Amino acid sequence: LFHSEAYEDGYIVFGTEQKVIDEVNDLVGGDDTGSFNTSPYVSCSPDGKCGVGVVGLFLGADTDASSISNYHTGIFKMSEDHGASWHGCDGTPEQGCAPSSDGTGYYFIPDAVFDDMVATQFNYEYVDECAGTTSLINDFWTYYEDDFKIDANGNPHWVIQVLGCDAEFCYYVPESGLYHFTIDANYMDNPGPVNTATGWNWSFVMSGGDTWRFSDLTGDTYIWNNTASMAFSTENTDIMYVTTNMATVGDWA
Repeated sequence: LFHSEAYEDGYIVFGTEQKVIDEVNDLVGGDDTGSFNTSPYVSCSPDGKCGVGVVGLFLGADTDASSISNYHTGIFKMSEDHGASWHGCDGTPEQGCAPSSDGTGYYFIPDAVFDDMVATQFNYEYVDECAGTTSLINDFWTYYEDDFKIDANGNPHWVIQVLGCDAEFCYYVPESGLYHFTIDANYMDNPGPVNTATGWNWSFVMSGGDTWRFSDLTGDTYIWNNTASMAFSTENTDIMYVTTNMATVGDWA
């Protein structure tokens, strides 16, 4: 993070850069073919509560060897002072807490949240009538176009692309789409049960099943061209918006 400290004589004065998320030592790093980790997002509330987050894999998760989480999950740090300093939590992985190489720790969306989502949304048999196959959709993968923001109360929010998967492949089923994840910041260090007032909450925003089946002019799926953006009402803090570019199947005249 490059953080300005002052505005003086027409110049913005920057302080020393800060390494907020250590991709090399704490996450599965990228190479010349790409990375499991998304671009970072920075967000602050008006009173200086901030967050920096990526969707990625903890070290070892690419081979299911992480003792923290093997899910492709939202990983972030928080600040209470407009980004002058950053922290995670020092609890257990079950609480959504992970160690970091700089000793300040990370927050992340705990496994129990995704387990609850899968049990509710994806635990069924999918019949592909074109291929004549049946697959058990009992897993998921989060994709790479997401948004992360802090609301006026300092609560973190994620909107993430989620695909329903079986043991080998992921599918553009109707339940594959954009999902919202959030928690009251007062309970981040020791969250309660999933989908309660004190725990992490998830909700299905909209399906990407149709849009992501389409190919763009390069032949790639439109999942790479489908980025969600969150915004919060300035008049009512309980209202938030998610906008994105989604297509639907139409009829030819």
